[in-house]
Order: sequence, then C-alpha cells, then structure tokens
Amino acid sequence: MKKNLFYKIFFSYLVIICISFFLLDMFMRNEIKEILTSKIETELFSYAQLIDLSSPRKTSNQLEQVAKISNSRVTLIDAQGKVFADSEKDIANLENHFNRPEVQEARLRGTGKSVRFSNSLGIDMLYVAVTIKDGARTTGYVRLARPLHDVQNVIDKVYQYILLSLFIVAIISLMIALFFSYRLAAPIRSMEKFTERLRQGKQVGTIILDTADETKKLADNINFLVEELKSKIRIANEEKSKLMCFYQHERVLIINE
Repeated sequence: MKKNLFYKIFFSYLVIICISFFLLDMFMRNEIKEILTSKIETELFSYAQLIDLSSPRKTSNQLEQVAKISNSRVTLIDAQGKVFADSEKDIANLENHFNRPEVQEARLRGTGKSVRFSNSLGIDMLYVAVTIKDGARTTGYVRLARPLHDVQNVIDKVYQYILLSLFIVAIISLMIALFFSYRLAAPIRSMEKFTERLRQGKQVGTIILDTADETKKLADNINFLVEELKSKIRIANEEKSKLMCFYQHERVLIINE
C-alpha cells in the first residue's frame, strides 16, 4: 500500500462533499429566487388586475397612491404603446413602450411579464403588464415594475443561515469522511505490514481483520497462501533432513569400508 492511500481516500470524500455543496448552492439559489420572484409576480398581477377595473384616465390621477400601495412603479400605456401616465417619471421623456416584452406578451395573452437589468439601479427589475379592455377591444395596458433588490436581500439573508448550516455540515461530513477513510485504509495497512514481514523472511502469524467485506476475503486468501507456503517449506525441510541423514549414513558406511 502506498503511504498516501489514506489521503487519496479522504480527499475523494472531500471532492464529493465540495461538488455536492456546489450543486446544492447552484440549484437552491435559483429555486429560492424563482419562488420569491413568482410571489412578487402574483402580487403585482393582483394590483394590476385591480387597476384594470377602473378607467385609465381616472386611475392616472391616483398613480402615486396606487404605486405606494403596490410598492411599485405604475405606468399606463395606450393601445399604441404611448405612455400617458407614470408614477415616477416624466412621460415626456419616455419612449414608446409598445415593443416592450411584457406589453407584447400582454397583447397576445392578456398578461405579460419580463425581468430586465436596470442600468440606473444596478439590479434586475420585474415588469408585469395586463391589458385594459373595453369589451373585446384593447384600449391600453397597465404595467407595474418593482426592483428585485428585496429578493436579493432575502436570498442574502437566507444564505447567511444556509452557509452557516453548510459549514457545520461540512465539518461533520469531513470528520465522518476522515473516520471512514481511516477505517478503509486500516485493513490494507495491516496486510501491507504482514506481507512486508513475510518478504523480509521474518516470522509471521495470521492476519485477523474485524471486517466482513472484500478486505476480509483478501486477508483470508493471503492467510491461505501463507499457510500453503509454510507447509511446502516444512515439507521441503523434512525432505532436506532426510537427504542429509541419508548422505551422512552413506558417508559413514564408506569410511568404515
């Protein structure tokens, strides 16, 4: 057995643990973000549906109140995509919104959503839009937008607890890996010492392992081979003794003659 077998086994466990934590982190982060984003989407759609029940022109006078209640930016868009009311920005500086992804999706499906990065805020923004209809005719769109920094803050806070938990689990896992690595390498070390003594011609006994796996079978095979070797050596020594006695006897006879 090479001297670093124990470390090879231990670091194999370590690599598996690290990969497991990496995959857990990757999938968990995305899952948490999707759940929280979906919750915000549902909330904004609910507010948008409420606004949808009123006349856009009347609602435009209440944008600040609606925006405060929904904790979002509210934009009212006519059927051609022109913004005629916004709770935060001067509509004179706003471009046509008809080709915005959430508006196009709302035009086709009745509701739409989109997540885009805001260069001014430096964070992703969630946009939801619903159509305003007059009978079967689409008269405009209500769009609500909310920065996802709340999602990021929650993720960061959750991750503080998750990382602490993972650190504790990692320490425990490494201790368990250390224990099992030692247990796996111990029988091989015993057989290594046994065969080394045998190679040096020293007196050896029997390998006794407190295991029930393949190493036990290997130890039994080594014990069997050693016993066979001892038996053959014993027979060879007996034959040698007989020959020596025979030659001694013949030599005495020759001298006496």
